[in-house]
Amino acid sequence: MTKQEAVEAIEAGEKVSHRFFTDEEYITKGKDGCYVFENGYEFLPFVFWSDRNTEEWGDGWAIFQEK
Repeated sequence: MTKQEAVEAIEAGEKVSHRFFTDEEYITKGKDGCYVFENGYEFLPFVFWSDRNTEEWGDGWAIFQEK
């Protein structure tokens, strides 16, 4: 999925992963609007995306699949 589709999925409460993430890594939306990683670290959305604004982050997103 594209970055825009990933943003929409995160905003809808989905757990989302990227091809650069490990099999256990995902990002989702927390109760306060922050993005939350699987390990509990929280980031404001603009901080998360500020490091992921290059072409390789424009696609390669997917709904996280529990293993």
